[in-house]
Amino acid sequence: MALAGTIPDGMAMTDNVKANKRFDKKDAQLLLLLAVIASLLFLPFLGAAGMFDPTDSFFIESAREMLQTNQLTVPLLNYEPWLDKPALAFWFIVQSYKTFGINEFAGRFPSALSGILLVLCTFLLSRQILSRRQAFLSAMTLAASPLFLIVGHVALIDEPLALFLTISLLSLAIFIAKQQPEFLWLGYFALALAALCKGPLALVLIGLITVGYFLLTNPRKIVSSILSMNPLLAIAFLLVLTVPYYVWAHIATHGEFTNAFFLRQNLGRMVGVVNHVNPFWWYIPVVIGGFFPWSLCALGSGSFLLKYFKRRSHLATPRQHLVFFCICWALLGFLFFSAIPTKLQTYIVPIFPALAIVAGVYLDELLRLKKTKPFLLAAVALLLLCAATPLLVHFLSVGPGFMTIFGYSASGVLVVALIALIQTSTNKPCLALSTVYGATMLGCGIFLPLLFGLHHDKYQANLDSVVRYSLKNNAHLAAVQFEFPSAIFRYKEKVPLLKNQEDLQAYSDEPGKRWILIPEEVLSLLCWTNRSPRVVGYSGKYWIFAIGKDALKEDTIEWNGLLPQYHYPTIAELQNSARRR
Repeated sequence: MALAGTIPDGMAMTDNVKANKRFDKKDAQLLLLLAVIASLLFLPFLGAAGMFDPTDSFFIESAREMLQTNQLTVPLLNYEPWLDKPALAFWFIVQSYKTFGINEFAGRFPSALSGILLVLCTFLLSRQILSRRQAFLSAMTLAASPLFLIVGHVALIDEPLALFLTISLLSLAIFIAKQQPEFLWLGYFALALAALCKGPLALVLIGLITVGYFLLTNPRKIVSSILSMNPLLAIAFLLVLTVPYYVWAHIATHGEFTNAFFLRQNLGRMVGVVNHVNPFWWYIPVVIGGFFPWSLCALGSGSFLLKYFKRRSHLATPRQHLVFFCICWALLGFLFFSAIPTKLQTYIVPIFPALAIVAGVYLDELLRLKKTKPFLLAAVALLLLCAATPLLVHFLSVGPGFMTIFGYSASGVLVVALIALIQTSTNKPCLALSTVYGATMLGCGIFLPLLFGLHHDKYQANLDSVVRYSLKNNAHLAAVQFEFPSAIFRYKEKVPLLKNQEDLQAYSDEPGKRWILIPEEVLSLLCWTNRSPRVVGYSGKYWIFAIGKDALKEDTIEWNGLLPQYHYPTIAELQNSARRR
């Protein structure tokens, strides 16, 4: 898989001649094709699965509360200020609600749209320097990256953040390579939006990558290189676009937002005192799996990457500058996120566009040299993954049903199709690479919505069931120990979170039908109440208890501390009984 020889400067100059052409009809056609492909990967069945606790339900519910209360300064959660995040990404969801209505599709649409735009921006910006084929392969590789697609299917900040960071970093890279000032303005505009989306992390990451690139390419002129980027212009954009919001949030919350967001969330995550603390190496399998099958390129691209490192002080063409900038982006970004103790799989997505551009240039070299073996190996890896997919479908299935059967059938069809395509693409590198793209995109397009639905049925449907039953019975509902934004979303009112004995006792003393939602792992906390809790019903690991003054008059059963094998009613049984009556 390794490429022989040095960086093909002649080929690079040819690429740059092509890249310097005005954006033409063929580029427009490829852009339209990418828009169609990305839309088909992100939008179908986007809202088919309900929201997930504790993932995108926080963002879907928070934006709903902001819209309902017309309070847009800071995000809300359970009708209280949620000071962990700036409001920009939530404003996108609010606008989506105004357009599509309040539902899961609308809540996830900004994330999906960010993914689509990110694919298009990868092509448009890299095309300023790369050849048409290299830019197209880069965008296609990003669109066929599983983790990138997964994050675009849930309502999180990470995909909009990756969009703004990518526009900023690629624009700065183009300015460095070609000295076109309009890209410096675009880069700093996107930088301000990234800072408005995530805060100082965006500034630190972009600064680290840019300064790291200068240190690696020309350390003796580091100061002049930084000054050539006109940092005062960046400060001006931040002062105009970003700082006013943070001042507004600071004043509106009497300083609480500043303390919670900048000190606890940002500084706290840097030192690992918030949550999600994981070891330094944690992102290695995340990137290998999330960028599969393109991560397999790393097995043979060592010499290709090493050439850029060896010649980093003598980069002769804009293409070489852009590729090495993306190498720095991917490497330093990976080290930055790995060094932060707080880690989640979605945090690493901003390095994926850089990985895709480096992979796109490398894939173009393989096609130019007519090397088919790497693509066939990737196709075989996909074949094995498709063959193993029924095991995952079986694990997530709660019982035989259409989605389970469809998963098995789709896996079988893909396996047969891949075997046939692998046999016919031997010694045909373009067909072999097309096979890898097609299989990856088709597999993600089919299995991601399917697995989201199966995951919801196994891990979320029971919670949805008990909440709907409580709502149908006009019961006041409170949650014990754990917050469930999906419950607040359905109640459309505050669902109290009971954190201690005093909270539980005060809630149970209020008038009306007082029910509590409590997961099985914390049932021991029922000892908080002096009044004997009464079992209403359960679904999976989620239980409902009546603890109000009139609990004995409700349709409840005495709780004796025993689990469901002792015939406590399930929510499904209660619903069936109500239908028979």
